[in-house]
Amino acid sequence: MARSKYKNKQVEVDGIIFDSALESQYYLHLKQLQEQGVVKSFEMQKTYLLLEGYSIEGKKRQSIKFTPDFIVHYADDTTRVIDVKGSEMAISRDFPLRKKLFECRYQMPLDVIMWSSIDGGWIEYEALKKARRLRKKNKEPAKKRGGEMTNAKST
Repeated sequence: MARSKYKNKQVEVDGIIFDSALESQYYLHLKQLQEQGVVKSFEMQKTYLLLEGYSIEGKKRQSIKFTPDFIVHYADDTTRVIDVKGSEMAISRDFPLRKKLFECRYQMPLDVIMWSSIDGGWIEYEALKKARRLRKKNKEPAKKRGGEMTNAKST
């Protein structure tokens, strides 16, 4: 199977080809939540139009589309759009703009989900960043080497 620009190997689960093993694992997680009654249903790889194509001075500009990994319909009648990422590096430079365009046009939250074993499994990217900041903040400060400054003039 082909590899993506992020070196992900495509994986097949239940006859469905996923762009990464992580995406296939999230699919299995959603199936489990569906069996538990937390999730009513979910869709995969649905394409949304963010901006129509147009022409200026005879030059055509392509439309801008976005295809999230999952659209999840929960038992409490909420819907969340999910994009699974393996790391912060997998978030493209234009992703924040696409996210804003999507949320504005479709009035649905778009969540970036990552796996973090240290944080207990699947976690939303913003929550993961916050947890990492807290861990970093709570680490003991590095001990200073040596004692007093040398070359300091005393008065």
